[in-house]
Amino acid sequence: MFTYPGASKIPVKAVSKKFREKFLYYFKKAFEEGKISFFNAAKLSSESNFSSFVDGLYFEKGFYV
Repeated sequence: MFTYPGASKIPVKAVSKKFREKFLYYFKKAFEEGKISFFNAAKLSSESNFSSFVDGLYFEKGFYV
């Protein structure tokens, strides 16, 4: 756990899980809105391949987050 003056103790795993969830949500949203494009990764250009790729990122160390 990490702490800083005036804060309660927050488990690092909980913070990292929440950050990962938020990042992947906004990453997918940006792709769907056309704000992100992949020029050298043709596989990720299609929406179904991109979704499969991002869905795989939710799996870490044997646990879904």
